[in-house]
Amino acid sequence: MEIEQNLRISLLLDFYGELLTKKQRETLKLFLDDNLSLSEIASMFSSSRQAICDLVRRTEKILENYEEKLQLLSKFEIIRSKIEKGLGLLQNESGHNVERAKKEFQSILEVL
Repeated sequence: MEIEQNLRISLLLDFYGELLTKKQRETLKLFLDDNLSLSEIASMFSSSRQAICDLVRRTEKILENYEEKLQLLSKFEIIRSKIEKGLGLLQNESGHNVERAKKEFQSILEVL
């Protein structure tokens, strides 16, 4: 469960990272992408482990709040799913599947 949550936060960071402060962004990248411990990050920033833990949790909530309002990750996941389905239909190359694929790609435009 924690791996899935970390992956989600990492994706949110990709989408909304530029909206964070430099310290929020760097701290979360060190924690999620570089897999550093809270203590290691605290040492790098001359801070306490608890302060870094609080910063990470607060930043995660900020990212979730952005997603709740803007829904960029949700739209991305819908589009990705529709593209995968459309491409799968096109690989079979039958006339019926081509029409279904066209509908899938049309639905992508509706999401955008």
